[in-house]
Formats: sequence, C-alpha cells, structure tokens
Amino acid sequence: MYLVRIVSLASGQTEDRGNRWFVGMPINCLYDYEYDDLWQKGEEELMAILEPGATPGDIKVKYHGEYKDGKPVRAIDSNDQVPINADPKFLGGLNTRGQIDLDYWTESNTGARYPRPGGLNASDNPKYGSTIGYFDGSFLKIGAITLGYNFEKIGLLRSGPAPIPSAAQTGATTSRRSSPARSSRTCTCSRFPRAS
Repeated sequence: MYLVRIVSLASGQTEDRGNRWFVGMPINCLYDYEYDDLWQKGEEELMAILEPGATPGDIKVKYHGEYKDGKPVRAIDSNDQVPINADPKFLGGLNTRGQIDLDYWTESNTGARYPRPGGLNASDNPKYGSTIGYFDGSFLKIGAITLGYNFEKIGLLRSGPAPIPSAAQTGATTSRRSSPARSSRTCTCSRFPRAS
C-alpha cells in the first residue's frame, strides 16, 4: 500500500480526472493508457476494432471497456486511461555500465520493446508513446558496508610474538627481543582517507 494516499475528496467523489486525484492512489499518480505490448501479425481483427489504422509493430494499450461475444465493443478512447502509481516500491542503487541497444519492432524482431519507426503518428512521438516510458522506479542504495574479521581464528595472526628458534636448533647464538603485547587487533577499512 502507499505511504501517502488520497483518502477522500472534498467533492465527495472518488476521482477528479482533471487534477489526477483518485481516492486510494498517491497524490502524484499518473493518468494515462497502460502499455500492453506491440501489435503483432495475426491480431488484425482485434486491431481493426480497438485501433483502426494500426499495423503490426505499433503500440498496443489495454482496453478497459465491455465485450460482446468475446470481442471489444468499441475502439480505444479516453475511457481506457487509468491512474498509475508513480511511487517506487523501494529505493536503492548500484553503479554499472552497459550498452543500450535500440530494440525496434521489425518483421524479423517481433518481440521487440519499442514500436516500429513511423507508426500511427509518423512524427517523433508515436501514438501512445508515453506508455513505453513508464517503468518500476524502485531501487536500493547501500551507503556503507562494514566487514569484520577475526584474524586469530582463521590463523593469520598468532596471539603473542612468533617463536624464535633456539640456539641449539640453529647452531648460532641468538638473543630474543620481546615485543609489547597487543591489547587488541583491529582492522578498519574506509573508502575515505583519514584526516591527519
């Protein structure tokens, strides 16, 4: 559920489409058509009813109207617009690099994400073009990670100074220096330099 949502309107209505206010939705919701895929070959009968003039590769939006004998009774119109939650479910982050491939619909690439160039409105913006810009904006960001080790338990450090071989073992005369015992062993890692 949304953290901040409209619980009622002063008018007593459940929606105010002009202001994009809908009871139960966040105040900053969108009001638009819902992207449903791209039209494909074999859908010409449905295309002729819902979107006269459309061809395979054009953007298809969801129909929210009535059906008669299993077929829609009208073309897509403003009654098919719905409130869309624009708030992310969670926030976060990850830096990465990659390559963006433009995945346009063609007869040999019917599973593409983007419509064929020169669709219903052969301008810079295809009809229903706004619907392909909506995506889940949730992300996660980690500010710091702390990692600790006990070097003594994994055998990298010994408690106390390292043993020095005796003169009898080496055949030489040695003197052993004692080093002060360490009260604690700490490893502090930071991505920021310490101030001097």
